[in-house]
Amino acid sequence: MERNIIIDYLNISSAFKIIMNERSSNVTALFRSQSKLKELLLIKLIGLFRINYTLTKMTSSNFSDTLANDIFERTKHSAQSMSEEYLLNSSSQINNLLNFSLKSFLFHALWRQICILEYVKNSKIDEKFEVIYISSPINDKLLMESSYYKSIIKNLTVFHYKTSCIIDDHKYAFRRIQPKFKYFGKKISTVFEILYALFFINFKVRSSIEKIDLLIFSQFPEKWVGIDKIDKSTTLNSKIVYPDGMVGDDKNAFNIKSLNLKEFFLFYIYMLTGIAKFFWALNINSSLFYQLLINHKFAFILKSFYSKHNIRIVLSGYESPFCHVATAVASDHKEMVSFDCLWSLCDRPIELASTQQRMSDRYFLWGKWHHDLMKASNDKSGGHIIVGYVGDDLIPLMKTKAKKFRNFQLKKYNKIITVFDSGSGEDCHFSEEIYIDYIKAIIHTAKKFNALVVLKTKKGDHRYVDIIKSNDDGLLIHYEKGSLIAALGSDIVIGVASSSPGSISATHGAKTILYDPNNQVWNKWESYENSCEITRSIKDLKKMLLEYLSYDDSKETSSPKFIDPFADGKAQQRMENYIHIVFHNLHLGKNEALYLADDNFKKAWGDDKVILNKIKMRS
Repeated sequence: MERNIIIDYLNISSAFKIIMNERSSNVTALFRSQSKLKELLLIKLIGLFRINYTLTKMTSSNFSDTLANDIFERTKHSAQSMSEEYLLNSSSQINNLLNFSLKSFLFHALWRQICILEYVKNSKIDEKFEVIYISSPINDKLLMESSYYKSIIKNLTVFHYKTSCIIDDHKYAFRRIQPKFKYFGKKISTVFEILYALFFINFKVRSSIEKIDLLIFSQFPEKWVGIDKIDKSTTLNSKIVYPDGMVGDDKNAFNIKSLNLKEFFLFYIYMLTGIAKFFWALNINSSLFYQLLINHKFAFILKSFYSKHNIRIVLSGYESPFCHVATAVASDHKEMVSFDCLWSLCDRPIELASTQQRMSDRYFLWGKWHHDLMKASNDKSGGHIIVGYVGDDLIPLMKTKAKKFRNFQLKKYNKIITVFDSGSGEDCHFSEEIYIDYIKAIIHTAKKFNALVVLKTKKGDHRYVDIIKSNDDGLLIHYEKGSLIAALGSDIVIGVASSSPGSISATHGAKTILYDPNNQVWNKWESYENSCEITRSIKDLKKMLLEYLSYDDSKETSSPKFIDPFADGKAQQRMENYIHIVFHNLHLGKNEALYLADDNFKKAWGDDKVILNKIKMRS
């Protein structure tokens, strides 16, 4: 019987399934395989069995604003529901981190499947689809028992299958999770992953026993933003750990992820306990098992390093699983204190985002917006310290360069507009098409005022090739990561959603417009005093831009204090002073040292700049 079938993409596994079960059917794929040759051969193969193949790419344009938000919430609730059986006791921060890793894994694994089901349910495709085949990295039984699946598949027949093939999803934000050794079968991949976790470790004959007061996890110093400056200004004996695991950047640098001969025996016993502890994860997915085992491995390495070097303070300013483990382990230690800081402004409360789930003793944040977001996201840190934008130490230098930039460009143009974009994905709120329409509308309006448009792109200019070709004059591309030079020298700044660089520019006096067509920004934004204007459509964006371009340049712009109440270039100084007080009082006990630092900060900057998470406080 001829039926209309949907598959996620054509691969050996799905081809075998439909040849066995769906001969003489019409098959529609939503994605392509990364191997175009393999795909072509499979199309020829299934054609021999009278199976008609078409490709209809699933994009975010198929979803309404409401539906896009609903998908996010449904995926989150499904992930949380599936994880309940496996959650560890939240008595320690490392357990909180492992629980987060589980829920986050399930969220990303479920996202594509729920998008597909909602697409089929809500799309305007003429055909009536009866059966859906979806490759799933999650145990089929877990899926079918979830409340979401039970609610949506009433009128649909859903089949899940396993595959080691790879979807061509480079334009998608939430990519399919693949095992580390993805070109092997599941069982072989699992064995390889366990062996990798056990044996891939640096060996060193000798280890330094230098006492380190402050350990800083940071980005490389050539970046615009970073907390490396603290290492040079602090009186504490400090070391920087860079993303590649190297401690320091001189001839004496060494990899933190290394053990000596004496530690190896203890390490393998510890890892065997990890295999037993997380063996249940294999019932969900081997990659999840690997992630948990790696975090377990990191915990051993860090505990060993902290002990050898008598570490007292850990400060993390970098996003990685290793850094999250580093602060969680330090937070659980009775004689250590851990700190985190944040570089992104964030759009809305998300409990399963690593930026909004930290396990440190104190979390250095920019302002009230951050605190409210973290609180709504059920952040696990011990408390929030409002210090301002942590990369603002470079703002004075940027302002100097911005003045020179502005004076040079105004020789030819009447106005300057800086535009920020962000990441995109066909399965999230912002697709490439949205950004292209956004840039085109700004350029079209700017030309009426002989205004220069400076595009500060985050992910490269590949999506704007045609726009660049047709706008030789009046368009300038800036690539320098973290730079606000153009924005601080502009008449108008425009960003997408809450736009971290756009919002930072606003705190330093820039007239700023935020473009949020899919209601990505938390609705609390507009309740704050002097919040940046948000537009929801291209029409409104062009209208507001016209109004802003017509403003008197001498008119002052109110600074949004809820983003950064200071905007004085001294955020890192405040962080450093707080850390120093904690360090010099640690002999009184961890909690007492934190209390004294909190009290000192309140006296210096106001009671509202220290907010403790009393539920998460531990004696």
